Amino acid sequence: MSEEKLREKFAEHGAVTSCVVMKDEEGKSKGFGFVCFESPEGAAAAVEKLDAVSYTHLTLPTILLV
Repeated sequence: MSEEKLREKFAEHGAVTSCVVMKDEEGKSKGFGFVCFESPEGAAAAVEKLDAVSYTHLTLPTILLV
């Protein structure tokens, strides 16, 4: 998944301030990333709507708010 697609998917639930897809030495996705929201409400909405949801061939894991 590209960072653009990750941002697009999560932005449906609130304003995203940053996102990154973790990649290996060859630039290939490791299958996880991080998304930061402008507000706690946006992050909470993403957790509620996207936790363990399948997206293309991936399943979005449990999301942790810190």
